[in-house]
Amino acid sequence: MGEWVIVDKGAGISSDDLKAAHLWTLQATFVREGIDILKDLEGKLGSSAPASGPHKTLDGMSTVEVETIAHEMYSVPIRQAAMGNDDAFCRNELATYGLKGVCAYGAHCYQMGFLNEDLMMGIHEIHSKLQSSEPDLAGLLAACLKVGEIRAGVLAMLDEVHASQYGIPEPTQVCTTAIEGKFILTSGHDMVDLQHLLEQTDGTGVNVHTHEEMLPVH
Repeated sequence: MGEWVIVDKGAGISSDDLKAAHLWTLQATFVREGIDILKDLEGKLGSSAPASGPHKTLDGMSTVEVETIAHEMYSVPIRQAAMGNDDAFCRNELATYGLKGVCAYGAHCYQMGFLNEDLMMGIHEIHSKLQSSEPDLAGLLAACLKVGEIRAGVLAMLDEVHASQYGIPEPTQVCTTAIEGKFILTSGHDMVDLQHLLEQTDGTGVNVHTHEEMLPVH
């Protein structure tokens, strides 16, 4: 997706039209949905669509062929063999897993109405680099460092979003003892989902228990 979005952005696709591609990237959803998004973007480009490049690699392919390509893109043994350099592949994997975390937090920001175009284009650029099988040690090290830079930006945005939505956290006394009755035990770090759960259980007598990171929602 990264390489395609970069091409589309350069060809004049608007930020609004790229939102579906951004969200698909953050949520890591089904390959078929991603293909549909890319085809939709190509339709919006019309006569401005590049005559060659990443869009054309999927032309005329069946669903099975597309899914085979996707398997090869995400299969660790296949990608490792294609790169042919363990040191380079380790850097690719480090950046890949770091980027997954960045996208997870970016998806939470999106849920609350925040999406930074510059950060998203940085994510797409890293994805584009990681899709290559070139054993570029220096370039992959730069990608790892770029992941850290973008991660700092996404976490700063997430902190701002949470503060605006739930207030600035401060030391607060909370109950940690067992309470009689029905309850739901939650984990994770999805503030919006917890907010919805609290709203749905309000007044029902069902308690919701969670951990310290999620307490601002309470």
